Amino acid sequence: MECVLHVKGMGTDIEVMAEGTENSGWMPRAKEWLQEFEQRCSRFSEESDLTRLNRQPLHTLIKLHPILFQVLQQAYRYSTATGFLYHPFVGARMRELGYDVSFEKMKARRGKELSRFQKVNPRSLIFFPEMEAVMKTEEMDMDLGGIGKGWSADQVAGLMQKEGVSSGVVNIGGDMRAWGEERWIGIASPWQEDEDIVHMTLLSGAIATSNKVYRSWKLGEQTVHHILHGYTGMPAESDVQQATVLARTAAEADVLAKILCMMPAAEGPAWLKRYFPNAACVLVREDGKLVMSASIRHFTKRLEF
Repeated sequence: MECVLHVKGMGTDIEVMAEGTENSGWMPRAKEWLQEFEQRCSRFSEESDLTRLNRQPLHTLIKLHPILFQVLQQAYRYSTATGFLYHPFVGARMRELGYDVSFEKMKARRGKELSRFQKVNPRSLIFFPEMEAVMKTEEMDMDLGGIGKGWSADQVAGLMQKEGVSSGVVNIGGDMRAWGEERWIGIASPWQEDEDIVHMTLLSGAIATSNKVYRSWKLGEQTVHHILHGYTGMPAESDVQQATVLARTAAEADVLAKILCMMPAAEGPAWLKRYFPNAACVLVREDGKLVMSASIRHFTKRLEF
């Protein structure tokens, strides 16, 4: 028996599934949580808590809703852990590159003059956990669109497990968190979404994929995409067309998938082994060839190409 929730949110399709149960008591709580996240954390809403935070003056103590505080703190931790390759303050640069509406509304855009890009540093944002408050020290707009999907998948999975769901899947636009039963999943081609290039059993944990094709658009005569390098603020350039990461959480998988799109495919697995040894990756190069980390064996016992 399966109970399935389908909703739209965060500019994508969301599917939440509980397996082996007829208990659907988790559904209204999951739906309410997802709606709350979007209300609090969308950069496309003029009324969201995130938009209001981005407008607040520097060096002012700003109390946040718990959801926004927690996801922002998580984003900042990953920014630090990745040497600031992952940059959560790219909202202004995204707008300058034409990504100023949710992606399903995007058409060819006209960009704006690019401002000087400022790298994150450990003191760009100061956290006050006891008050769930922050203080900005740099004038940068936060964008949680990437990590937000993965982090939300983790939170909804946790909510469902507290409700007694022993096996399930939360899939938010491809950021997937799974637990309980093993499942057979596919990794889609970066050029053909309905064609899988790899199939595997996912034992448990999370998987996320980032590529430079799906969320790309025309900026004048140039094609740009949404994966911005944390050091330059420009669309990442490498021979990696798509990165899929398996990790313990969907938030981590999402962040790492983006970072692996920033570096050469030959360097990605070694970087992952050094800094995130509990994660694994499947990379698709621009020439269509696959590069895989040895750690993939920790997440799957069957792999087909």
